[in-house]
Amino acid sequence: MEEGHHNHILLLVIEKFNNTISAADNAILNKWISESQENKQTYTKYIKALVLAKDLKLSKEINKDKAWSIINSHTSHRKSRKFILSRIMRYAAAILLPLIAGGLVYYFVQFNEKNEPIDDTYAQLEAIKPGTKKAVLTLGDGKTILLENNVQNKVLLNNKMLEIKDSSNIIVYRTRSQDLELKNHSVYVPKGGEYKVILSDGTNVWLNSDTKFDFPIKFAGKERIVNLQSGEAYFDVVENKLRPFIVKANGMDVKVLGTSFNISAYENDGQIITTLIEGQVKIISPSEEMVLHPGYQSQFSPDGLVLKKVNPELYIQWKEGVFRFENTSLYDLTKRLGRWYSVDFFFDEDFLKEIKFNGAVRKNKPLSSILTILKETNHIAYEVNGDTIVIKGNN
Repeated sequence: MEEGHHNHILLLVIEKFNNTISAADNAILNKWISESQENKQTYTKYIKALVLAKDLKLSKEINKDKAWSIINSHTSHRKSRKFILSRIMRYAAAILLPLIAGGLVYYFVQFNEKNEPIDDTYAQLEAIKPGTKKAVLTLGDGKTILLENNVQNKVLLNNKMLEIKDSSNIIVYRTRSQDLELKNHSVYVPKGGEYKVILSDGTNVWLNSDTKFDFPIKFAGKERIVNLQSGEAYFDVVENKLRPFIVKANGMDVKVLGTSFNISAYENDGQIITTLIEGQVKIISPSEEMVLHPGYQSQFSPDGLVLKKVNPELYIQWKEGVFRFENTSLYDLTKRLGRWYSVDFFFDEDFLKEIKFNGAVRKNKPLSSILTILKETNHIAYEVNGDTIVIKGNN
């Protein structure tokens, strides 16, 4: 293909991707695609590159060399690069700037130059959807209530003693009598879900995927005690100096007066991680105690308690709809993805688990988009079989 014609086709592809192509130009592009198998493959490469670009990180200034390599990595044409690049970056800005404003960032990577055959991998990945707002509430008498996405205002229980309402995917408890019988309720958030609970004292609790949380319908006595049986929860505790708030989590207690903090206590993580956002908490384990201040994290395991200074934003953005990765191992990353997308990851070789990643991506993105990013770093490949994904080396 002549260079000028190639550049013209490239711009038409970008216009089509950005939904700005005219009817006449669309006809020209479709005619070119139908002329040969090579043209079809080239078109597919460009579209995949642009889809990938939507999920990649931009620094304060666009790296023009890497941007060009993503859009035009399959051609050796360089003569008109500067002219064409200025046109491309205008279209790229139209695509990418809304993503920056929305907080979606990821790093530019080289587009894979292998001409891989199309199989059913993409179809299988398209069937794997991001998580939604869903949970199961179990009442004191054992009755279960399914909590579904997009519930606007549903009364779950209403009597003279207690009202429980599901309002915009938030369970709200309101006690109406001090004579209310003390009972515990529990909320289970399955894989592929998340939910929020407002306890009877006004404390807000965000529950992540694969989490079980037990709590009393009203607090009595000198302490407010809840139980995070497993999973992850973010707490914004209403202050009451006379009645400390205590979270029990697999042999460890977190004692607070009024503060915001995150606890991750997944059984397969081998440790309980408490990250303090504001206020002060006391970590109580069977063998020792530790006071946390904002910006610090405790890690409790069979080996004891460890104190660590961290960026707390990395550990709470899940409740804002964002995955954040900072020097995160591929093994830990896939555990988080597995809970949200309700899939299982396996590794062909152990060394792959230790590959590190940095960046962020919104949780409403399809899994295929995230896996493409990981794959195009040229670190990994993957196979999909239903809801099972096998991570392999990229040979």
